[in-house]
Amino acid sequence: MKQLLLLVAVVAIAAWLYGSFYPLGPLFALLFGLVCLAIVAVCYRKLLPATLCILAILAVGVFGFPIVVMDAHPVPLYRLNQVQPGMTQAEVESLLGPPTRTRDGDWEYSGVTFCHVTVRFSTDRKVEYVVHDH
Repeated sequence: MKQLLLLVAVVAIAAWLYGSFYPLGPLFALLFGLVCLAIVAVCYRKLLPATLCILAILAVGVFGFPIVVMDAHPVPLYRLNQVQPGMTQAEVESLLGPPTRTRDGDWEYSGVTFCHVTVRFSTDRKVEYVVHDH
């Protein structure tokens, strides 16, 4: 049962990495999977006690998570760079998707990252400027 839960956790984290960090998400997911496979291989060969393996997996997650989250963006950076003043809301939505939230005519994009993006629209619903705080 423990192995199944661990496998589900690894797959879930790899899927999140794959989808969240374009264009490097697939690379992050692959590296994460390889590290997990190496840890499991060492654990099953009895080279390390099981408790030490669990601590190693937790250390990778605890210390690796902030590094990954600090670098992430709520929208793909290559798409964000395409947003220009004068674009319509429909054009912005086709590039970045629907906003996480709207406030006072601004569209805000945020997620499980420390980065926050705000697109300011003028009264005629065209982009005035973009604030990217990362």
